[in-house]
Amino acid sequence: MARSRLIVLAVLAASVMFSTGCPREQRPEDEKKAALPAMTIEECEARFKTMDTYGDYLITYEEFVNAPEPVENPEEAFKSLDTNGDGVLTVAELCAEAKKPEAPNR
Repeated sequence: MARSRLIVLAVLAASVMFSTGCPREQRPEDEKKAALPAMTIEECEARFKTMDTYGDYLITYEEFVNAPEPVENPEEAFKSLDTNGDGVLTVAELCAEAKKPEAPNR
């Protein structure tokens, strides 16, 4: 009887460990990828305008997946860009990772 309880506890512990994401060796494929390619703020704003086919200054998921320049893993990318979770993207959310242009040297 005690042995069967020990086996049940071991199985439960193993299932909890695997279901809660037990720490493991970091692998390159686990690293978070950027949702969009690197671009300047101006390029991002231009991309936003081409994606905003409804002209309401918001990008819905439908507009995002039907953009002229397709995005790899669009569902994942949209969710990571939609930081407030309201189901639409603003220009600020879309361009949050965009680079500011470098100032010219004087």
